[in-house]
Amino acid sequence: MPVEITIDPEDPGAPAAVAEAFAAVAGCAVRLVLRAGEETREFSGRVPRRAHWPSPDDPCLMLCPGTTDRTHVLAAMAIHLRLLDGCLALARRRHYEQEALDMQRLPPGPVRLRLEPVPE
Repeated sequence: MPVEITIDPEDPGAPAAVAEAFAAVAGCAVRLVLRAGEETREFSGRVPRRAHWPSPDDPCLMLCPGTTDRTHVLAAMAIHLRLLDGCLALARRRHYEQEALDMQRLPPGPVRLRLEPVPE
């Protein structure tokens, strides 16, 4: 069953809502669809089990090389959603490191997040 929420970057509860949405599909292969303003971003990957998240409130989507939407992925990468200057941003990190390599800010305002389980 897909999980769909709207994330308001100004809402202090936004990070918890994102973690709850990802927890619903933890351990599953999914398609992540983000709609911000006129922009749509799509990624396919796997949400790790919660025990493998960097912290209990920090979910991620693990991407294989080549499974990207305007995000540079040469090796297995983790994509996280972060709040950055009042906007939602995609943080990209190597799966075996803790620090983000870079962040790509999404357009300002609310972001529609959809996590669709896909067959493996």
